[in-house]
Amino acid sequence: GAESSRLDITHWANITKEELGQIEEESNQLIKKSIPVKKEIVERMKAEQKYGFKIYQGGVVPEDKLRIIDIGGLEIEACGGTHLENTSEIEIIKIVNSERIADGVTRINFTAGEAARALERKKLKILDDAASGINVDKQQLPIAAMDLFIKWKKAKKLLGRAKEGKLISPEEIREVEFKPEPAKTKLTEEELLTQTLKVLSTNPEYLAQTLQRFYRELMETIEQLRKF
Repeated sequence: GAESSRLDITHWANITKEELGQIEEESNQLIKKSIPVKKEIVERMKAEQKYGFKIYQGGVVPEDKLRIIDIGGLEIEACGGTHLENTSEIEIIKIVNSERIADGVTRINFTAGEAARALERKKLKILDDAASGINVDKQQLPIAAMDLFIKWKKAKKLLGRAKEGKLISPEEIREVEFKPEPAKTKLTEEELLTQTLKVLSTNPEYLAQTLQRFYRELMETIEQLRKF
């Protein structure tokens, strides 16, 4: 589709993030090679004799003559769908995710061309909004999210103790101040988003507001603690 596409493949296990990254990288390398896409009408028997039954990977075509698509010898199939003239026309492919849809069948969801670029711009805005909302660098986001969540929980417990009349020391308050460490390694935008979302168990569209809520509540709790 123009906005999103999917490919169902037979595979014995779930595809790892690393494998998806390799698939995406190889796909984009093939796009850059500007491979011509050849289309021809061939009688069924001749097509089967020449290419074998692998031409039916997308399903059996019930016709006496088959439309054969040949992408530089890398992929040859019987297909009646629309096709470009050259792989370079795709521009770029971005894999969104993969999911197990049946026993032995995995679906790869992806997007291409301008839709893929729009997806990248959306991810970048999500990261920018999340980082600016808690005053950290983008590369700090996974560390900052973990630091913020841990200190938010500790601060809430300290406040509970304070309300019970127990003494809270200045050192304990300083320990829950939000001071995330600098990033030790440089991550891709995809890795930054994935790792940060995993920490907070939220969806991309709610990332910025979730971080801001934890940050605001932590600041408010620390202010309350200082009044005891």
